[in-house]
Amino acid sequence: MNSQQTRVAVSGQSQFSFAVNGKEMPKSFSLLAGLPQFIKNAILDYDLFPTKYALHQNYPNPFNPVTTIRYDLPQSSNVRIVIYDMRGRQVRSLVNRPEEPGYKKAIWDGKNHAGIPVSAGIYLYQIQADEFRQYRKMVLIK
Repeated sequence: MNSQQTRVAVSGQSQFSFAVNGKEMPKSFSLLAGLPQFIKNAILDYDLFPTKYALHQNYPNPFNPVTTIRYDLPQSSNVRIVIYDMRGRQVRSLVNRPEEPGYKKAIWDGKNHAGIPVSAGIYLYQIQADEFRQYRKMVLIK
C-alpha cells in the first residue's frame, strides 16, 4: 500500500500551499464559511459549478495534431465522450466513467482506439451524460 504524506500551509490572503510527498503544489482558492443558504448563494455567485449540461466546440478547430473538448456537468454523471468518423463508425472513446460536477475537458490526439493517427477530415464527437446527449463537428487537418 502506498502511503502519502500531505501538509497544508496557509500564507497571505488566499494562497495555500499543499505538499504531497515533499512536492510543493501552491494553489489559490476561496474558502466559504457560513449558514447553508449563504454557501448555496455564494457557490452560484462564484460560478463554481455549471447550472446545465453543455458540450463546447473543440479548440483549436481545425486542429493538428491535438484538440481540446470542453464540457460542463451540473451534477455527478456517468459520462461518455466518443469520436466518430463521418460514416458513423466509432474512432475512439475518450471518456467513459462517472464524474463529479464541474467544468471539464478531454484531449484528443487525432489517434484511433489502436493508437494509429487517423486521416484528415471531419469528425463528430458526442457526449452522453446520463440523459443529456449532444454532438459537434471538428476538422482534423494534416
